[in-house]
Amino acid sequence: MKRRITGCLRGINQKINRSEFAKKLMGGVFWSLSGSVLSRGMMMASNILVARILGKVSYGGLAIIQSTVVMAGIFAGFGIKDTCRKFIAALKTSDKEKTGRVMGLCIMFAVFSGGVIAVIMNIAAPFLAEKLFNSKSLVTPLRISSLLIFINGIVGAQMGIITGFECFRQDAVRGVISNIITVPLVMTGAYFRGINGVFTGLAVGGAINILLYYLFIRNIARKQGIRISYRSALGEMNILLGFSLPAALVSMMMAPTTWICNSILVRGNHGLTEMGILEAANQGRLMVLFVPGTVSLVFLPALSRFFASKQLIEFKRVFRVNILITVSSAVVVALPLIVFSKFIMGLYGNGFAEKGIILVLVSLAAVLKAVNDALIVVYYSINRVWTAFVFNFIWSNICIWSTYVMVHTAAMGAKGYAAALILSYIPHISFMILYLLYFFKKLDRSTQSAKSDSNIDINRV
Repeated sequence: MKRRITGCLRGINQKINRSEFAKKLMGGVFWSLSGSVLSRGMMMASNILVARILGKVSYGGLAIIQSTVVMAGIFAGFGIKDTCRKFIAALKTSDKEKTGRVMGLCIMFAVFSGGVIAVIMNIAAPFLAEKLFNSKSLVTPLRISSLLIFINGIVGAQMGIITGFECFRQDAVRGVISNIITVPLVMTGAYFRGINGVFTGLAVGGAINILLYYLFIRNIARKQGIRISYRSALGEMNILLGFSLPAALVSMMMAPTTWICNSILVRGNHGLTEMGILEAANQGRLMVLFVPGTVSLVFLPALSRFFASKQLIEFKRVFRVNILITVSSAVVVALPLIVFSKFIMGLYGNGFAEKGIILVLVSLAAVLKAVNDALIVVYYSINRVWTAFVFNFIWSNICIWSTYVMVHTAAMGAKGYAAALILSYIPHISFMILYLLYFFKKLDRSTQSAKSDSNIDINRV
C-alpha cells in the first residue's frame, strides 16, 4: 500500500515537472495557501490578544462593527476584484492597451464605490449605534471604520489586479509584510485607545497595504509592458454592466440569505441556544472551505486565459484539476470533523456534545458549497455571470423556504437549518452541472463546425 501511494505521488510529481503550466499552477496554489495561512495565523493571534485587552463587552462591540464593515464592503466592492482577476488574466498578453484601460477603470470605480459607501456609513453611524446596536459609544468607532470600507475597496481592486497577473508569490509576500506592520498597530491602538484604537490601527495598516500593492503593481505592469490608463478607461464601462454587476449580485446573495435563515432560526423554539450551537458547528465549516476558497484565486485567472485564447483542451484540463483539488481538500478536512463530531462539539462546553449531528450536517453542506464555489469560478471564466446569478437566486429561495419548513414546521432547530443547506445545494449544483454540460457540448459542436468549414475552404483552393 505504501509503495502504491509513493508511486502515485512520484508519478504526479513527474507530470508536474514535465509541464511548465502545471509547475506554475501548483506554484500559485502553494504561494496562495502559504500566504493565507501565515496572514490568517497572525490575525488570529492578534484577535486573541485584542480580546484579552478589550474584555467581553468591548470585544462584542468590535465584532458587530467588523461584521457591518464586511457587509458594507460587499456593496462597495461591486465585484471589482473578480473583474480584475478575469479580464487581466485574459487580456494581459493579447491586448496590453485594453488591459491598462481595465486596470484604470477598476481602480477608479473602486475609489468611487468605496467612497460613496464610506460616506453613507459615516452619516448612518449614529442611527446604527443607537437604534440597531443600542450603544451610543459605538458612534465614533463606526465612523472610524468607514475609512476601512474606502480602503478595503481599493485594496480589493489591487488584489484582483495582482492575482490577474498570476503573481501569487508577490501577493503572499505583500500579505505577510502588511500583517507584520498592521498587527502591532492594532494591538497598540487597543491598549491605548480601545475600540477606536483598533480601527485606527486597521485603517493605517490598510493605507500601508495600498502603498505596498501600488509598488508591486507598478513593477509588474512595467515588466509586462502595460501602462495603466485612466483617461480612456470609461470606454470599457460595458465590462461593469456585463460582468461586475452580476458578479456583485452573486456575492450579495449569500449574506442576506444567511441573515434571513439565521433570523428564522433565532425566532424558533430556544432560538438563541440553537443559534449558539450552529455558530459552534460553523467553525468547522470555515475550516472545510479554507483551502477551496484560497485555491479559487489561482484557477480563475488560468481558466479565463485559456477560454479567451480558445484553448479548450487546456481549459477542460484545468477545470478538472480545479474540481479535483476542491473536492479532495474539502473532503479531507470534513471527514475528521464528521468522525469526531461529538468530541469536537463537546469542546465548546456542556450541552454541545449531544449536538454532534449538527457538525456532521454542516460539514457535508460545506463540501457541497466548496463544489458550488468551484463551479461559479468556471461560470465567471466563460462569461456566464448572469446565469450564475439566476442559479444563485433559485438557491436562495430554496434555502430560505426549506429552512422555514425544517425549523418551524418540523421543529428541528439548528439541525433543520443545517439539513436545509444540504437540500438547497443539491439541486443548485445539479442545475449548474447540467448547464455546463449543455454549454460545452454546444461549444464543441461549433468548434467542429468551424474546423470542417476551414477544411472545405482549403479543398476548394
